[in-house]
Amino acid sequence: MKFAALVFGLLLVATAVYAEDSSHMFSTVPANVPEVRDMFYCQTPSAGWNAFNGSSGFASEMADDIPSQYQGQEVCDVTLYVAEWGGGWSNPASMIVNFYNQACPPNMTPDYHFDVSWANCTATLLYAGSWYVYQVDIPLPSSVFVGPTMSIGGIVGNTWGQNAPYCGLCVTDYVSGCGEVYWDGAYWGAPRWTPGSYYFGIYADLAYCIGCMGVPTQNTTWGQIRGLFR
Repeated sequence: MKFAALVFGLLLVATAVYAEDSSHMFSTVPANVPEVRDMFYCQTPSAGWNAFNGSSGFASEMADDIPSQYQGQEVCDVTLYVAEWGGGWSNPASMIVNFYNQACPPNMTPDYHFDVSWANCTATLLYAGSWYVYQVDIPLPSSVFVGPTMSIGGIVGNTWGQNAPYCGLCVTDYVSGCGEVYWDGAYWGAPRWTPGSYYFGIYADLAYCIGCMGVPTQNTTWGQIRGLFR
């Protein structure tokens, strides 16, 4: 009950009210999302920005399944949509991308882990106002091949911990695959993987794209990639 009350009290609406450990942001700003080229699958943000906390500052992550029809496809680039609110914009330290060999819900720990420096990512500003949204293209250090049941997770890695600005990842209300977005609420005492609608009141998927826009720095086998996660 304490956790549910906390999340309810931290709900952000178009009035742009912010709280110190906010886990949810909502706005009615129309999205103008550019095309992401050379990606074989995309779930881009909806017509209104919605973002949930997914940051290293609060040990929180967002994850979603990858549709099974893409089994065998190579992934060497991931696009996530990063929002910050409550204190302007600060460049994160890195973008963390996890892959799980289970779809809904994901495994408890990642099977493949990548922590990519912000300097190696390409960020495109989509919205600037009382909060900010960037499309962030993340080159993976090594390729991953989509398995028969797999999920992708994202975390904004910051250096300022639990201070503002607060970091999140955008979602889309177009839900596909076997289920909605999952959220890691362990910091607040909730289970590690909880359906987003249970706490945030909207049925949504993580906004992301996967593909291979360039050549990864190293091609590896699944077993070699397994050693990358922490």
